[in-house]
Amino acid sequence: KAHRDSVSLRMKALHSSDNDWAKVLSNNTKEAMQEYLSKHPDSPHKQQLLTKIDEIDWATAVKKNDEDAYAGYLAMHKDGAHATEADAILKKLMKHTVADADKSNAVNAVRQLLQGINSKSNEKISGAVASQLNFLGAGGATAKDIQKYMKDKLYQADVKTINWHLGSPAEVKKSSNDDDAELRIKVPATLDIDRKGGKSKRSYVISATVKGGRITQVNWNQI
Repeated sequence: KAHRDSVSLRMKALHSSDNDWAKVLSNNTKEAMQEYLSKHPDSPHKQQLLTKIDEIDWATAVKKNDEDAYAGYLAMHKDGAHATEADAILKKLMKHTVADADKSNAVNAVRQLLQGINSKSNEKISGAVASQLNFLGAGGATAKDIQKYMKDKLYQADVKTINWHLGSPAEVKKSSNDDDAELRIKVPATLDIDRKGGKSKRSYVISATVKGGRITQVNWNQI
């Protein structure tokens, strides 16, 4: 009797396992696979299911295609089939990711330069740029070159006021993963000019490079 009972229990367990496996095949979801592995940790299907779960999580990461997605995949599958690829993609994405504080500081440097031009403030202009920079395509420029451009090109004889206005959103990327890496900015802007003969508005895209809180390159292209 004891032998019969043991065989009966074993047959019931096998039958239950078969039913659970049929459920996995029918549902074909990650949740069903995880539930099966939880109930049958020594199943001969274990590696097959782990491989399938790995592929499901990888497909989800690729679809989302952002830092959190790839970091999440690596957290769940540090030795997964796509771990090396996920790590490489994550490093590439992080290269261009800028903390909000750094992004704000970089944009503020550009804003300070434009405010200096608006108000004819040599102090603000000097405080926004590096000792030497590339200004409108000319290398080796200084704050004095910007001031001269401001007086000769922007504040012409018939100009009463000019006002630069930064738009949004600003695109800010890092040149590398180093903490002191250059920040590269692209941001829309408008230039309002009040002349004796009337007012005008022009639209631009400003591109700038900021390092250590100072602008090392700046250009603006009318659109």
